[in-house]
Amino acid sequence: MKNNFLMKQVLFVFTSLFIFSSCSKKTAETDTVPLSLNAKWIVTQTLMDPGNGSGKWMPVTTPNHYYLQLNSDSTAQSNYFKSFTENVDLKEYRMANDSNIIFIFKDCSTRTYYCQFDNKSLTITGGCYEACGSRFTRSR
Repeated sequence: MKNNFLMKQVLFVFTSLFIFSSCSKKTAETDTVPLSLNAKWIVTQTLMDPGNGSGKWMPVTTPNHYYLQLNSDSTAQSNYFKSFTENVDLKEYRMANDSNIIFIFKDCSTRTYYCQFDNKSLTITGGCYEACGSRFTRSR
């Protein structure tokens, strides 16, 4: 009788372990979507600093107006990023590494910026003596 009770307990423990191990949550690998810059990005905020570190992120005054289109073939279009020398249109982009993006303009000039992104937002900073930058959201 005692043996029968012990056997039932062992069976219960193994059955419980089997059920709980087969009902685990999805792993992070299956939950994630591959990150991609390839999209149309809309400018939502800008950072301007007068040079004293007091700058703040502010909403753009014309929502849904300025954009940055980054394509899978490395071409790019924008009504926001222009060459600083001749107001020349953006032509291409390249990722220098995980956190730096290089914009190549139609006049062959280049600008390198720091960037952070996920599948919903993109932040590009740099290119100024003081703090400056732009925040974007992925267009739907």
